[in-house]
Amino acid sequence: MYMSSLQKLCRILPDVMLIKSYPFPTMPLTKFSIIIISFSFFISCHNKTSLKNDFPVSDTVHVQLEEIVGGLQNPVDITEAGDHSGSMYILLQEGKILKLKRNDKNYKPFLDISDRVDRLFPEFTELGLLGLTFHPDFENNGRLFVFYSHKITNENKGVKVRISEFRLNTNSIDQVDPSSERIILELNFKGLFVIGGTLAFGPDGMLYIGVGEGKPDNKKDNAQDLSSMYGSILRINIDEGQPYTIPKDNPFINGPTPEIWAYGLRNPYRFSFDHETGFLICGDVGDQLKEEVNIIEKGKNYGWPIYEGSVLSKNQTPDSLVGLHTLPIIEYDHKPHDWGQAIVGSFVYKGDKYAEFKNKVVLTDWSGDMFITSNADFKNLIPVSLDKIEESSMFADSTGVKYYINSIRELENGEIYLVGQHGVGEGNGLGSLFRIKNPY
Repeated sequence: MYMSSLQKLCRILPDVMLIKSYPFPTMPLTKFSIIIISFSFFISCHNKTSLKNDFPVSDTVHVQLEEIVGGLQNPVDITEAGDHSGSMYILLQEGKILKLKRNDKNYKPFLDISDRVDRLFPEFTELGLLGLTFHPDFENNGRLFVFYSHKITNENKGVKVRISEFRLNTNSIDQVDPSSERIILELNFKGLFVIGGTLAFGPDGMLYIGVGEGKPDNKKDNAQDLSSMYGSILRINIDEGQPYTIPKDNPFINGPTPEIWAYGLRNPYRFSFDHETGFLICGDVGDQLKEEVNIIEKGKNYGWPIYEGSVLSKNQTPDSLVGLHTLPIIEYDHKPHDWGQAIVGSFVYKGDKYAEFKNKVVLTDWSGDMFITSNADFKNLIPVSLDKIEESSMFADSTGVKYYINSIRELENGEIYLVGQHGVGEGNGLGSLFRIKNPY
């Protein structure tokens, strides 16, 4: 029951390979390892997607990692405006966006909405400023859009999330006017976790929004409820109407929630559009069993909470599904190797700087495990070592403090960048922006 575009993707990605790194602190002072696990072509083109457990070791690929900026407090994402300016934008969870030229260590404040971002907890939290995207005509109209948690509600049991538009300051291309906020959409979550966070414009010019289920401790079927926006990808037109209009070709245009483009997702925290095919490639954060990558298509049901990846959830039956279950193109287990905790990045690499990654899916896990898919089978396990180019406190920590990856992106110049942090919680989230150097 795979979708037609998945068959097209199989022609682009004839096999799939998975890369894993062990947590950073367990590595020597200046090096750490990534393990590439290979699994077969049928994972993309057939119904069976579970990984096997016996992977023999094969060759090693070496990749260098270079710190661009350090000392960042809780960096959660890195993106650019699509204006070919060479500028990058780093999102800080507290509500700030920093602007810098590519590979320049000097950054400038771009937007500060920390006065309206509510994070609540001093320890681990999935709240804050989580998403940023720029209008396709940003170079001319100065419009950008953010996803952030605005206010804790219901006696600290829920949160109001805003998707808002801002505009550049009329006197500066380097700063956004905080007073220009136009609220596009507000979502009232009954939980404080798995709220989603990504915004992106598709090739069609529509704005796509990843909305999590928002109730990790409550097994009600939000993601199967087409009267609810939760657990879905939304699609809206922000160039018409106030604050937006529903595109006429949305699949549930006549339903109670016509914004829904696809549903049955737990936490579509990060997604991206493939540069060549236009496919929407989404990493959906799992619960207890699986992390998964899906190609999101119009009107499709991705199974949660009836299914977690390809696995039927405990105490669930297929009869509870609303429509047919669309399987992921890639999934990986939390066990037996304790690799995955939360997928935080997935895209098909189309650049020319890393020949080894060309037309392969790059994945990253929050736990510090980095993955890359490639053309292989279930038989090979390939270690990959990342060598830090410059001395950095990131790898100088020999105390066992864990390092968490929050996002990975391919930017316009074909380079791959990631952001991550030591520890979690206020005062413990100092992190860095890195780029991957050429394999050798």
